[in-house]
Amino acid sequence: METNPIICYCLKVDLQTIKAAIAEGVSSIEGISDKTGAGSGCGRCQNRIADILFTSGATKN
Repeated sequence: METNPIICYCLKVDLQTIKAAIAEGVSSIEGISDKTGAGSGCGRCQNRIADILFTSGATKN
């Protein structure tokens, strides 16, 4: 099992990058996209981002 999988393949954004943004207070898909670029390409990773936000205790938008 990969410990730091790529979440956004378009921009090569990994799980730890998204978790770091959440730790800095980002709490929405739009915020993750603004901070990391993830979700701003084709958009197919937005459900994965939402799941990460939810399981991290951040607001799921």
